[in-house]
Amino acid sequence: MARGATRIEVCGRLHVEWEGEPVEPRGRQARILLAYLVLHRHRPVRRDELVAAVWPGDARAGVEAHLAPLLSRLRKTLGADRLAGRDELTLILPEGAEVDWDILQRDVERARREAAGGDAAAGWDAASAAVTVADRGFLAGLEAPWIEELRTDLADLRVEALVLQARLGVALGGAQLAPAERAARAAVEGAPFRESARAALIEVLRAQGNIAEAVRAYEELRVLLREELGTPPGPELVALYETLLATEGVRPLPSANEARGQTPPAGRAPGLPDLVERERELHELGVLLAEAQSGQGRVALVEGPAGVGKTRLMAEGRRRAANAGVLALAARAGELERDFPFGVVRQLFEGELTEPDRRAALLAGAAAPAAPVFGAADPEGAGADSSFAVLHGLFWLVLNLANERPLLLAVDDLQWCDRPSLRFLAYLL
Repeated sequence: MARGATRIEVCGRLHVEWEGEPVEPRGRQARILLAYLVLHRHRPVRRDELVAAVWPGDARAGVEAHLAPLLSRLRKTLGADRLAGRDELTLILPEGAEVDWDILQRDVERARREAAGGDAAAGWDAASAAVTVADRGFLAGLEAPWIEELRTDLADLRVEALVLQARLGVALGGAQLAPAERAARAAVEGAPFRESARAALIEVLRAQGNIAEAVRAYEELRVLLREELGTPPGPELVALYETLLATEGVRPLPSANEARGQTPPAGRAPGLPDLVERERELHELGVLLAEAQSGQGRVALVEGPAGVGKTRLMAEGRRRAANAGVLALAARAGELERDFPFGVVRQLFEGELTEPDRRAALLAGAAAPAAPVFGAADPEGAGADSSFAVLHGLFWLVLNLANERPLLLAVDDLQWCDRPSLRFLAYLL
């Protein structure tokens, strides 16, 4: 008579179906022993290692003697030929056996491949399957140090699968955007500091046309990283944020040519709105930029009512400056961060100070008093000092940067700027 399939689940509660028959090891220790042997079946496992896995931290004399009856019952249940060895034991699964832990990892790997440029629909299915398994947890009801370690690994795999699901949902579009957003938010909840999760959420929100909400998601991460870790977002997230600012919350309707599938006019980026009736402002910014490139420092104040397009104009100014070879550094003040000393200053310059050698060069000499500003994010520490020495050090940091190439500093929402940063900007002007 043909034997049934063997399926073992370690995600969730331990469940074993051995050659078509359910197997329920009696007792917590027996379940831990079987789970450990299943997960380490690709190598021989020493008896003392099994003792440590089943009775962690138990230093009682003779504890190893308790292992023998467990192994004996396991051989009787599974078959003597399925547990090979005496001092070193290897569990031999029937041919074609499936373990959900292995399937989970294969699904995540497949989703990675498809997200890198393969079949988005197939990748979506793989990522969704991985999330379904990972959501069950790991060996529910059992406790041991090695179980906790694998629970951490499972949590990481789950977040990665959720991020992949979100990214693939963006690639598929349409009806998959709503579940992609749920996946991205679940990833952020599971790993609040993981930038890939935040980037996935921003990408989904942007694909849905929710640009303002996408900007808010970026701002939430920026504040979290600064307050908890004292670091800025990475380059990829900053670039994504710049893209959001360029669209300024507007999803433009296609032109007549674009609606017919024709190429957009030269000089206009596809999908970005044109600046309407801003020729004079752009010309003035261009004149100031040219004067700055010639060595004459200049200042521009962009003001107007909410929603008039200030952020979009500034983003276009930065884009043109960058295209002209200018180092364009940007910051955005926030009402909730006004009590964070030098918050705007850190936004402006931290990205240029991440590499140790460059940091040392830029903060050398007269710029050295500015170094505490970019140290620990403790508002009561040295970074809160807005003395003349610190302001002058920051001034020399600007000079050191400008000595390399022309420099543009752009601060959006200046009305919410923290006071020490505002004092520095006034000092610099």
